Amino acid sequence: MDEDINFKDIALISRIDDETTLENYGGKINTSFFESANLLGGLKVKGLVSFEQSISGHSPVKLTHKAHTILNLLKEKCDEKFNNLDQTILTAVSNGADNHNKIEKQVNVASFDIALHIYKLYKKGYLEYFIQSGRIIIRLTEKGFSKVKGVRVVRPRTKSDKKDDKPEKSVADTKNKHEKIKLKGQQEQPKQSQQASHEKSGQTSVDIQSMRSKMLRSKIEFYFKKYWWVLALTIIIIVIGLSFLIMKLLNLV
Repeated sequence: MDEDINFKDIALISRIDDETTLENYGGKINTSFFESANLLGGLKVKGLVSFEQSISGHSPVKLTHKAHTILNLLKEKCDEKFNNLDQTILTAVSNGADNHNKIEKQVNVASFDIALHIYKLYKKGYLEYFIQSGRIIIRLTEKGFSKVKGVRVVRPRTKSDKKDDKPEKSVADTKNKHEKIKLKGQQEQPKQSQQASHEKSGQTSVDIQSMRSKMLRSKIEFYFKKYWWVLALTIIIIVIGLSFLIMKLLNLV
């Protein structure tokens, strides 16, 4: 069998049925028309599909004999028992390999063999996969997670791990430090509260005085605008009265 065939090819041909056309295949794999056409072109190059002409204007997509042979081989593979390669693939996925390319790099086995076992694990419920925009996303199911939960995940040491190796201060020292900070804060809090209270009371008295002055000015302006003519008339009367009084005094003299 052609070693260039990988799980992506198997996932793509497994979505092709008798009703598949070049126009509707994108909807079957959650991919745009142009991207799905490119994927079908890749399958054609590998000899897995062929295109036929139709009077209706659509282009039916048909699986080749090679593709049917692979699908039959997949059915046989699914009947096999769980083995070491299956366990290795599940472990790789649990370590972060979320597509067939990453799994192939970690397992270092022929891509076609990896593809057969991924499909087998998918059919047995250990894995699930999605096709989105031409990409394959693989992840563990609950059954697959339970199968590898006892396997220790080993990953390269990073700089952050080395930082974590540095000795840490004891819990008692840390606790004492927090208690000192808390006590200091409690001692400073009354002083700050008293100071804030004095400032607030002083500010309040100033605000009240300012408000009273504004209210008084507002009342004076209001009454002046409303009764200015009364004031003017009163002044005129007073002037006339004073003038009359002065004239009378002069006559007496």
